[in-house]
Amino acid sequence: MKSLTTLLVFALLSATAHAACDYDKASDAADLVLSNKADVEIEVSQQESTEGGEWLIYFDKNKVPQNIQRTDYGEMGRITYRLSPGIAGNFLLSSREESYAVPFTEPGSFTIREAIEHFQFCDGKLDLPQEWSLDSPYAISARNIADFFFNAKEITSYINAAKLKQPIWK
Repeated sequence: MKSLTTLLVFALLSATAHAACDYDKASDAADLVLSNKADVEIEVSQQESTEGGEWLIYFDKNKVPQNIQRTDYGEMGRITYRLSPGIAGNFLLSSREESYAVPFTEPGSFTIREAIEHFQFCDGKLDLPQEWSLDSPYAISARNIADFFFNAKEITSYINAAKLKQPIWK
């Protein structure tokens, strides 16, 4: 009987931990093809390039932020960061960097290189393979991208509306 009770407690804890790290809602949001017309458009206040940037906020049917996207424009490319909230404060981050063959102002400009990264956050922590540390290039990239979202005063109300908290880096 004692081993059965222990097994049931372990099963319950495992199910609770899995539910806390459920990425299904965030993954579904991250997979959405976003329209060119966001619900809210805000100019980036801390610009990373002379070409400027913008925040695009997309809401779900309940008017809760479903995707928050930041795009920084440049003459030779652009980079887009996307935050997709999930359940219980979990979220996914992604970055998509595009490099152009020639400056975008010249005829014949097209994308010649694209690099995409994805990061999962569960209960405020970056989901890392056990052998990786918070000093790994992957974790440093995740921290830099998370900082764009969680330190931008112009989107604080949307981060709060999505019930997201600053990631924990320990």
